[in-house]
This record gives sequence, C-alpha cells and structure tokens, in this order.
Amino acid sequence: MLVIIKSDKLDFNFSFNQSANEVLEGLRASFVEKFGAEVFARASKIIVMEDNFYNVIKDRYGPTLIGEINDQIYDLIDSHLSV
Repeated sequence: MLVIIKSDKLDFNFSFNQSANEVLEGLRASFVEKFGAEVFARASKIIVMEDNFYNVIKDRYGPTLIGEINDQIYDLIDSHLSV
C-alpha cells in the first residue's frame, strides 16, 4: 500500500537545525498517532509532501528520504508501482 499525505495533515512542526533523524522520527510518530500503528505497518511506502519537497518516512523496498526536491516524485511513485 502506497500512502501519500500532505504534512499539514500531521501535527509535526519542522524547525531549523533539526537533523534528518529527528525529522524522520517526528514524522513517523505523528503519522502513527494520526492513523495508527496498523496503517503504518501495512504501508509499503509512506510519502509526506511539502510544497517544494517530500519525505519518505517508510519504504519497504528502498531507503527513507528526507527533504527531497519534488522534481523526482513522479519517478519515485512510478518505480514503487512497478515493484
């Protein structure tokens, strides 16, 4: 299951000087709080969208990604759907 959500649907606030690990853990915790551990566990990929970038907070087939530019999002989704 592929899940794509806008970050404003999660109660997580980004701040300057946050490490990628802090952002990743914060987004994961916010997602689980909002949608539950079962949805998180069942999803093969979870993408959190911002206006100009995206974060992959779970990917069963690849690495997590923090702060990636939106130019690559369609390729990322296509590669996931072809697995």
